[in-house]
Formats: sequence, C-alpha cells, structure tokens
Amino acid sequence: MKLGPEKRHLGLSNKALFSIIVGFLMVSSVLGYVFIGRSDSTEQYDYNGFKFERTGSGLQTEVDGMVVYFDSLPQQAEGIAVDSAAVDKIRNTRMFYITSNSTSKSKEAIAKSGFDISKAVALKGVYAQAAFIDPTKYSIPVVSCSNATPFVPVLTFDRANETSVRAEGNCIFIGAPSDSEFIRAKDALLYRFLGILTN
Repeated sequence: MKLGPEKRHLGLSNKALFSIIVGFLMVSSVLGYVFIGRSDSTEQYDYNGFKFERTGSGLQTEVDGMVVYFDSLPQQAEGIAVDSAAVDKIRNTRMFYITSNSTSKSKEAIAKSGFDISKAVALKGVYAQAAFIDPTKYSIPVVSCSNATPFVPVLTFDRANETSVRAEGNCIFIGAPSDSEFIRAKDALLYRFLGILTN
C-alpha cells in the first residue's frame, strides 16, 4: 500500500527543511557568539593617566610600555600608609631580599605578594631575592633585618594590627592583619614605586 506523498513546503521535503533549520541555528549561534558573545565586557578604569583593565590575571595596566598586574585598584590602595623612605630604598638599590617567617599564617598571601613585587621591580632593573627569616629544609637563604645594609636592604612581611609599609634603618616592613591586607599593602607599595600613586 502506497502512503500519500511527502508533505512539501516551498517545494522542499521534510528532511531538507529540517536540515536547513538546523543549519540556520548552527550558523546563527556561531555568528551570535562572534558578534555578541565576544563583546569583551571587560571592566576598564582610568586613574592618574593610567588605564586599567580587569583580566583573568588581575588588573592590568602599562607602565613605560610594560604590562604590570595588580590585585587592587589604586583607589583601594591609596589609603594605606606607605613610608616614602621604603619606596626610595627599593628605587635606589639594584638588589634586595624579600623575607618572612616560613610558618606564617599568611604564607600563601605573602608568597604571592613577594612574587608580584619581584616581577614588578624587575621591570625597573631591580632584583629581589626570596628568603626566610628562619631556616627551612629548602635551599632558600636565611635573611632577617639584621642582615640589611644600605646597598642591600631587606623587605620583611609580618602580621600586624594595622596595614602599613614603613622603613626602619635599612629594613622595609610590610605589616597587615590578614591575607587580603597583605595583598593590598603590596599593591600600595608597587603603585608608589611605579609612580601610579604619588602621595
């Protein structure tokens, strides 16, 4: 027994019509992604002549043609007390140590802050060497403020009640009560070191 003829729409079989609809949906979804989905909705900020863009790696800006990353906006870091002598000690040396207690409750935030500082100062030709205040099983130098000299200062991280960056003798102290405050203090120091914050 012969069934009735396939229904035809605009002279097309059901299979052909289905293929066209699926093809249209695929093409339109790709075009939608290209023109709408990739509309780069990244956040951008301007501060003191610097343009900041939030990326997967943090807040990005250019300083002297080089890309630098931060975790806090300048406005979030400008309220942190940063001793200008601390900034000058880093600017006026070729090398310094970054040290902390290896068993600090904030060791991850301190390690990240130290790494970020060493990357940023390297852009200005300054070398930062990681160290610990106490001996560890790793082959990392043991350095404290007692080892600091005018030519090789020491930057040390330590827990404190208030967030600040200060200099005492040839030592720079970054003190903070929490992990997030260590990160903000690191940014406050680097913003001033790189000339983004001038106060």
